[in-house]
Amino acid sequence: MKTHSGLLVFGLLTTVLLSTNSLAQNGNHRRAGTSEFYLLLQQWSSEDTSIPNLTLPIAIGPNPPTATSDLRFDYSEETMWGFGGGYNFSDLLFLRGEMTFGSPDYAMTWNNTRITGESWIHKGSVNLDLNLLKNRPFSPFISGGIGYMYVDTGIPNGPPQYTVWWDYYWGPVVVGSQPTYTDWYFTYNVAAGVRWDINDRMSLRFVAATNWVEAHRDTLQTYEATFALSFRY
Repeated sequence: MKTHSGLLVFGLLTTVLLSTNSLAQNGNHRRAGTSEFYLLLQQWSSEDTSIPNLTLPIAIGPNPPTATSDLRFDYSEETMWGFGGGYNFSDLLFLRGEMTFGSPDYAMTWNNTRITGESWIHKGSVNLDLNLLKNRPFSPFISGGIGYMYVDTGIPNGPPQYTVWWDYYWGPVVVGSQPTYTDWYFTYNVAAGVRWDINDRMSLRFVAATNWVEAHRDTLQTYEATFALSFRY
């Protein structure tokens, strides 16, 4: 299991310091009834996970031989990017949805075989944020939500596929593609963070979140530290 204490401590200290500073701020900072669009950068990491006694075929054919072994899967940390939007129902409640994208490396071991590669991950979530302070430029908040995670391992799961079509200028064109192992997973999360309303139109947010990914035979836990720049209108 990777160590994530530094990331969580950094997020906690940032939240505490900015929240303490907010107590000394005055002024009217209203968000109720406004919409937001934001861009984000996210540092993403994952626990190592394992599936005991997984039986898989070890050859091709109609009745291939099989082997049973523990499967171990490890993702590397990755900086992801994304975007999102939301609506402030009040100065305290903010409903938001976002999508993030990245290509973390992975290592997988099974039956004394090790496979490494680069995956493609696309994540989406819907969260409800509860701001803890009203009419302040700084406000800590807590959040919870649900979402999905799409994973393309890049591992071929069949022969290449080809499509031939006719181009008036170039003549016959052949386009090839390689099917790979992909899957969709349900996720849920809890988060805490702080937001800073720079002015009536722009905000910065820092969010530290823990996600649980419901895989087929195990629950994978992931961690996120996100910085977002919001435009309010």
